[in-house]
Amino acid sequence: MIFNENLPDYELSFCRSHDELTLLQLRRAVLVVADISGEIAHPEPSASVITPS
Repeated sequence: MIFNENLPDYELSFCRSHDELTLLQLRRAVLVVADISGEIAHPEPSASVITPS
């Protein structure tokens, strides 16, 4: 994966809903990318969380 090759010191996790995010993940997060479009026809992750390893 391109992400792992270029940023090996970071962890990438995906969540299908905001309910799956934990406070610990959010506290450790460097970046959170969230899809707030409301598109439910395409069941892809709705949030990506990038944290230091």
